[in-house]
Amino acid sequence: VPGRRHRREAGQFSESQRFPFRAAGGQRSLPRGDSGRKDGDASRHQPSFKNHLRLLRRKLQRIKTSASDRVDIMHPNQLLLEHASKHNYKTVELLPHLWKLNYSHVPTQKLNGIIQDLTEVYVGFLNDLEVIDKKYHEKIITYGKYKINKTITDGFILTNSVLNKIKKIKTGKMLLSGTPKTTGKILGWYYLDNSKDVYRFSHGGCEWGFFEDYHNGFHEFVNCTKYYMHSKKEAESFIRRIKDDKLADNMSGNKVIFDTNRSQKYKNIIESCKIKTKTTDKRLIYVTTAYIGDEIPMYPSMKLEESKYLEWQIWLLESLKKRGWEVKTKIHPKGTFDQGGFLEQFCSGVIRGRFDPRTNDAIQDNVCHLFDMVGTAFGESLAFSADTILIHDGLRTFDAESKKAIETRCKIIDNYVDENGKYRVDLDKLEKLLLSKPLELTDEFVENYF
Repeated sequence: VPGRRHRREAGQFSESQRFPFRAAGGQRSLPRGDSGRKDGDASRHQPSFKNHLRLLRRKLQRIKTSASDRVDIMHPNQLLLEHASKHNYKTVELLPHLWKLNYSHVPTQKLNGIIQDLTEVYVGFLNDLEVIDKKYHEKIITYGKYKINKTITDGFILTNSVLNKIKKIKTGKMLLSGTPKTTGKILGWYYLDNSKDVYRFSHGGCEWGFFEDYHNGFHEFVNCTKYYMHSKKEAESFIRRIKDDKLADNMSGNKVIFDTNRSQKYKNIIESCKIKTKTTDKRLIYVTTAYIGDEIPMYPSMKLEESKYLEWQIWLLESLKKRGWEVKTKIHPKGTFDQGGFLEQFCSGVIRGRFDPRTNDAIQDNVCHLFDMVGTAFGESLAFSADTILIHDGLRTFDAESKKAIETRCKIIDNYVDENGKYRVDLDKLEKLLLSKPLELTDEFVENYF
């Protein structure tokens, strides 16, 4: 499976601690490895001169600045950096992903009690389901037990390590962060517990305002006082969806204020990039998302399984090629590997680097942009005034009110699942959209979303 990675654990725990649930005969029924770059993965924390140097520089920066004047930042994104620059903050970046994890003093007996309680609930839930094939039932139970054990154990280690480290640091007057991840939520709690504000900044672009994404609140709003978005309509959409129970509210108890910075990046794209007239040539750019590995936890309502996504990509590229389209594939700059290596054989060329039309000439040369996943590049395409087409996979539910707005700027076509469980799209309808007149970027859309 593209993007799947296995890593052997660092061996700090005994077999009974890391994997107490065994199949018949004492054999492990699942690989011991863990995949993905995420908090708690010991392989990310191997010592290196470069990482030690980065940590030392941050420590010197903290020494040189007064904590009362300093603002701490972590996981900085474009919106955060623009905000810090606008307010002339003296910032020092925390690098929690480089902090050493403390594997000592793990209260095994206490954790086993928590794990056992959760396991009983999990097994009871599965036993009540009648839709699971019996031949997979035991494997699912075994895998669930393994994940419960690993999640609880790693969660304790990470929380204990982060709190022990931050308590030794003289923190600034507030914390600004991009996507929080687990460490950001832990640090957010610590700053709030010490009566310091935590501002969080939306990653990606204006696209978060177009979809319901109920689960967003679980990983974005926890332990923060203010949440900044790219546009006023996005902020209004979040407030309305929380009120209508279509977006999870902050679970940490404190009230979150939603605000907007109005991203300078979009303003620069609108002002500096002159769109070329769309020609009758059958040329387009197909913009893909990153492969991050099927084993990394991802909400099923956000992303296709990567094995199915690859099959869909190959079918789409080959189908467009048969219809005479010259398709260049813009691959995602991140992910577990360079997807261009195997996608280039199915298209006319591969475009690497950032999508940003201000710096990527290949993006400006092709004014027809085809998306099947919505991310940062999607917002930049909308701001660029390109002919933007979205093949909607149906996983993310459109916010009904916001969809009316996006349909004034972007052409949308739904795909479907055929009798073999494969994702497909009506090629005749898609080609008709590709050849139709582009939807213009109106002043109203700019005012609301950029």
